[in-house]
Amino acid sequence: MDLLGVVGLYIGGVIGAGFASGQELTVFFLRFGRGGLAGVLVTVALLTVGSGLVLEFCAERGITSYRGLFQAFGFHRTGPFEWAYSFILIMGNAVMLAGCAALGAEAGWSEPYRLLTGVLLLVVLSSGRRGILGVSRWLGPFIGLFMIVLAAKQLQSSEIKVAHFSEESVLRGMEAGLLYASYNLGFSVAVLAAVSGLFTRAQQRRAFAVISNLLLGSALLLLTLALSTLPPHQLDVQLPVLGIAAAGGPVILSCYRFVLWASMYTTALANSFALTGRLTEKGRLSWRWSAWWVIVFSITLSYIGFSALIRIVYPLLGLAVLWFFLNLIWWRWRTVKLWDGNF
Repeated sequence: MDLLGVVGLYIGGVIGAGFASGQELTVFFLRFGRGGLAGVLVTVALLTVGSGLVLEFCAERGITSYRGLFQAFGFHRTGPFEWAYSFILIMGNAVMLAGCAALGAEAGWSEPYRLLTGVLLLVVLSSGRRGILGVSRWLGPFIGLFMIVLAAKQLQSSEIKVAHFSEESVLRGMEAGLLYASYNLGFSVAVLAAVSGLFTRAQQRRAFAVISNLLLGSALLLLTLALSTLPPHQLDVQLPVLGIAAAGGPVILSCYRFVLWASMYTTALANSFALTGRLTEKGRLSWRWSAWWVIVFSITLSYIGFSALIRIVYPLLGLAVLWFFLNLIWWRWRTVKLWDGNF
């Protein structure tokens, strides 16, 4: 099994445009000062435990898609939940493709960026799971490591400026971390269910949960601290991390633009992989036809504005997955004897 490829696919799915741009980190963590750092720790802990529990649950039940998760949790009418979740994944794709178009707009290449990204998605997706993991094993870790190095370089030359702890800021930061972890886990469960069959041993599942989320957590913490070194006017923009990259010179800035594009590409690739796997689960459609429909539909929807819908649907997804996560913990509590050392 290509463990690094699965780690890369998971990391690429979590580090989307909001993470790589710094926008999400500013809204969810930095505004709460040092209390936001407590939120970062909550996020990393929940993602580690949550991803591990999802893989364990899928392995025990033989689940290979998010439909199987809905069925395993006792939904009598799985269809509406599955259609709603599939729409959220497609919408996530559309937002990433729209983001790629916006990235290319600065050079007047809005449509080429959108369409070329769609074509690259289709090419890799059509190559099947081996091709997807082959691309992910390089792109995912590269994105995470670049963000870590970029943040560390900024911290070496600048002073960290975050407010002191207060009881209110800690509670608000932890609340934000809980929602942020649930929101990201909401998108990740589709990918985790799709790759769960690749893990044949419990040790592999645990290694995956620890390695992938340790890398994610390091990037999350260091980048949040690096953003704290920027003046307020540089944080109140769409791409706060751009200010950090620009300070590193033209080469670093060009690399960051590629990483920003790659983060949107890998997120769309992870979502598309889960959707294509679901469409081909019963053999009604071939993998290539399913991939074609997923990408064409995503490109079409990317021309519609989703900002208001995202503000409503994404938090609701986070709350729904929080309920799902609590149920997973209850399942583990009931099925595993803690004193046997298996938990």
